[in-house]
Amino acid sequence: LGYVPLTDYWKKRGIEVLVVKNLTKTPSQTSAVVVFSPPSKDELERALATVLKNQQDISEAAKIVRSAKTKTEVNNGLGKKFGTDIGGEIYRAIKNLIADKPQN
Repeated sequence: LGYVPLTDYWKKRGIEVLVVKNLTKTPSQTSAVVVFSPPSKDELERALATVLKNQQDISEAAKIVRSAKTKTEVNNGLGKKFGTDIGGEIYRAIKNLIADKPQN
C-alpha cells in the first residue's frame, strides 16, 4: 500500500493511524483514515497554563478544545470565549498538541 510511509511517519510521533479499505464497490482501492489521539488532560492543561493563570479559564479552554471537531473550531471557540487576542495566544500555545479530526 502507498500509505505505509504515512502511517509510519505518524506512528513514530505517537499518533494512532488506521488504514481501512475504501467502502466503494472497487475492492482494490484503499483510503487512509487518520485517527489522531487527543492530547492528555495534563499535557493540554500545562500548555494552557502558559497563557491562562486562572484554573476556571484553563478548564473552560480545555472543554472548548475537547469538544471541537477541527482546529478551526478550536480557534473560533477560544476567540469567542476569550476574545481574539487572548484566544489567538491560547491557540498558538496549544496548536502543536491538536490535530484536525477526520470528517465523518
